Amino acid sequence: MRFILPLFLSVLTSCTIYTPLQPPAPAIRAKGDLDASVGLRLSTHVEGSATYSPLNHVLVRLAGGGTPLPPAGPTVQFAMAQVEGSLGTYWPLGPRWMAGGLAGLGIGRSRLRYPQSIYGENYRARFRRPYGEVYLQWYASPYVAVGTTYRLTQARYSSFTNAGVPTAVRNVVRSEPLLFVRTGPDRNTASGAIQGQLSIGLSTAHGPRQHRTGDITAPPMYQAKLSTIYTTLCLIVRPHLLWQPKSRL
Repeated sequence: MRFILPLFLSVLTSCTIYTPLQPPAPAIRAKGDLDASVGLRLSTHVEGSATYSPLNHVLVRLAGGGTPLPPAGPTVQFAMAQVEGSLGTYWPLGPRWMAGGLAGLGIGRSRLRYPQSIYGENYRARFRRPYGEVYLQWYASPYVAVGTTYRLTQARYSSFTNAGVPTAVRNVVRSEPLLFVRTGPDRNTASGAIQGQLSIGLSTAHGPRQHRTGDITAPPMYQAKLSTIYTTLCLIVRPHLLWQPKSRL
């Protein structure tokens, strides 16, 4: 047990070269539905997405995010920008359950610098990110939905440098589970066109970790495989409800 708390605290406080982009699971149930969202994390990361159903059981999603705000202090400086696109499907499982999945590709770049680090850490990275995602949500009432998503992603680094020197980091596979609760006015009427969501997610790398040592080849892979917990607040807009106010559940 004495190892669990230090590990948990390191996950909470770590800053990594890679930050997940994971938009809300769509509440789409039929052709013509549209979900748009904007989210903010405590780390100043912001992201937005739009998911549309052009055909029954078909999803198209575009999303993007980054860290446009300046660093909070001199001990760490971080910036990231990424976009992704995906195709997927959804299936109502009775009146209260919804399941679905998406697969897609993202691209991004990031920078992480520790001005006071004895290792001289100044990372820059560019990557492609294929991923697959599944989700399940339960409508506890017309006003509340809870659910979970799981994303498996691989960060494929085309460039990963430290102080301008190329590193050996190339591919890192990560698991990204997430839990969420969505709430707002009755989702079956026009008043439910605007809702809020709170989610808590984890991003953790597969494979053995490297420990921080004096070896200059260790810190980049150590950095690339750090885990992180993130909390996101989202505002969700569903404009199709404005012209389709009747319940379909």
